[in-house]
Amino acid sequence: MNIRFNRSMPCKGRSFVLCVSVSLSIVYCLLSITSTSGQEKVKLEYRLSKGDISKYKMILNNNVEAKGIVNTKAERTITEQIASIDYTQEVKNITLDGIMEIAGTFTSFNLSMKKNEKEERVLQEIIKNFTGKNFSFGLTKKGGVVDLIAPQDVHGIPFTTDLLIIIFEQLQPRLPEKEISIGDTWSSSLEISAPRPAEGKIFGNFNYTLEGIEKVGKTSCAAIPFWSTLTSSLTAKRGDTTVEMNIIGSIEGKTYISIADGKLVKTDENLTLNIITGTTSAAGGKTETTYLQTIIKTDINGELQQ
Repeated sequence: MNIRFNRSMPCKGRSFVLCVSVSLSIVYCLLSITSTSGQEKVKLEYRLSKGDISKYKMILNNNVEAKGIVNTKAERTITEQIASIDYTQEVKNITLDGIMEIAGTFTSFNLSMKKNEKEERVLQEIIKNFTGKNFSFGLTKKGGVVDLIAPQDVHGIPFTTDLLIIIFEQLQPRLPEKEISIGDTWSSSLEISAPRPAEGKIFGNFNYTLEGIEKVGKTSCAAIPFWSTLTSSLTAKRGDTTVEMNIIGSIEGKTYISIADGKLVKTDENLTLNIITGTTSAAGGKTETTYLQTIIKTDINGELQQ
């Protein structure tokens, strides 16, 4: 995998938590996918053609509750976030061994928040770095992202490349090797090492069931309920500040994939993340400790526009 990192993490403390939280939501969002009638067998695989362009619209409704101890003082905040994301991807080439080389772009990324204008400004600045930038990756016929390359100027955002892997894995998840029938299940897993300056790993386990064949517009799709888990224990240091973060997440919903070429057509998801964060700062010879529990609940709706 070709991964490049340059800059250090710009966020710390509560801003750091929200940066990662929203990214994980969007991203975890952007986490799931993958055909029959009677006992007919169906073979699911990605058969996108060179030059194929797919455009998606995604809406996220996010509720974030943060509570904990900040310098011995108890605090609790509740923030509502609404994000609208437009994403476009194009198949640039298909290699001799069948890998589809894809370029993806977040063409539009709008975020609005209630009750927390300061954090909104921080996140809006981060979002600017994503919008309009190209991300290239390879996709095999059975799913799996390879050779992901992110632009240099987004590497300062916490866990950028790793979160993009999760996003693209969910837009094009692992598919079963064998032909399957209605009622059959399969699963896949993901393990990502956090980039510097963070240490630790992110683990994802994804489970799918072929529920049946349904029409979405004029497209015959495999209707696939899914459920998955995300766990992680991370440590990040920047100067005199140390952040320790433990994450437990779950997501369930249903996704629809074109039987003809494996393209994602529609997805509806419900995400819950529980993030425990401890931040210790020894700046100026004075030690300050922050403990936060952040609970994120997100409804995600995504659909192919073209």
